[in-house]
Amino acid sequence: MRHFNTVSSRSLGHVRRWVTRRLLSTLNTKGEIKNDSKCDQVSSFNVPNPYIPNFAGEYIKPLQWKMYTKSHIPAILNTYWPRGAQSVDPLPYLAAASILPMRTNNYVVTQLIDWSAVPDDPMFQLTFPQPGIKDVLFTGGDPMVMTTKQLERYINPLLQDPTLDHLRTIRIGTKSLAYWPYRYVTNDDADDLLRLFEKVTMSGHHLAIMAHVSHPRELQLPVAREAIRRIRMTGAVIRTQAPLIHHVNADSRVWVEMWQSQLSLGMVPYYMFVERDTGAKHYFEVPLVEASRIYHEAIQRVSGVARTVRGPSMSAAPGKVHLIGTAEIANEKVFVLQFLQARNSQWTGRPFFAKYDEKAAWLNQLKPAFGEDKFFYEDELKELEDAGNSSGVLFQYQ
Repeated sequence: MRHFNTVSSRSLGHVRRWVTRRLLSTLNTKGEIKNDSKCDQVSSFNVPNPYIPNFAGEYIKPLQWKMYTKSHIPAILNTYWPRGAQSVDPLPYLAAASILPMRTNNYVVTQLIDWSAVPDDPMFQLTFPQPGIKDVLFTGGDPMVMTTKQLERYINPLLQDPTLDHLRTIRIGTKSLAYWPYRYVTNDDADDLLRLFEKVTMSGHHLAIMAHVSHPRELQLPVAREAIRRIRMTGAVIRTQAPLIHHVNADSRVWVEMWQSQLSLGMVPYYMFVERDTGAKHYFEVPLVEASRIYHEAIQRVSGVARTVRGPSMSAAPGKVHLIGTAEIANEKVFVLQFLQARNSQWTGRPFFAKYDEKAAWLNQLKPAFGEDKFFYEDELKELEDAGNSSGVLFQYQ
């Protein structure tokens, strides 16, 4: 006998219509079952059930797809917010949805979210952009591949919406200053882009261009320096960051030259990253021991105004982890680490320790020091991941 897990909707429709006709044929004009021989032929049939059974014998009611967006927020909150709870103002959620586009459906709203536990319910926080956002980061990819008109579609609403008066900073992460500085100098809409930057700063917002610069040569050519000058004339601040890359900049002298050059051009050295554990990492990665040595040698050779750089830093699943350095504690050599940013803001700034390992190049290759089984954050991180809360907003910022 052949068994099928699914049937087509057309076949299912034929079966339902046939069953319905057979059942109707057994009813009299009063809707009662006829007392004749035909009834015996269909006595094993039940009235068609709109619920579909699954393999566990549970019946699942079909659900018609409905899309919900920002405009539906007031109605959803008014309908499902607990009646006994304090009333909710939809405006902060509408404001947050202007920054973080909201898309969901009726299954999530009616079945996944535990409305008795809002606003702390993780599915609620995952679905509805949370109020109080002060900092927006445009990243990607690279947002500067967009035309100015496209970029305006995202930035202008942030400046024009009166409910977003809590927004303070707009950041744009880009490699364009090093990769295509003509974007700010000679492109057809270069002047329009700079006027948009000026509009942001004149509105009272801080505009930070997070420039990815991996080597001093990327800033040496006249077009790059002119791009930097033009951006700074708008009132925007350019902060620089780069990963440590084997074969490219894994030398403290390169970083000294790069930071000094950035300072002279009016830029702010910001981050030294550890190469991510993705892609061709085995070719480009630098062990954490070497990364720490390069950072400390470089930072010692620049003036105080260049010591705004934090690193080496790993942007990993639990947060942005700073390798402070190495130490010997209780006769054990260890890595000293802390969170610069974390999935739970209460982890931020809390030091923790890992066993010294000359080969380790990423957080997941480190083991807890002092005989501990796990790092302090691991159980809580697992709860976050099990809840599907990839945005990391289960915990409110303090």
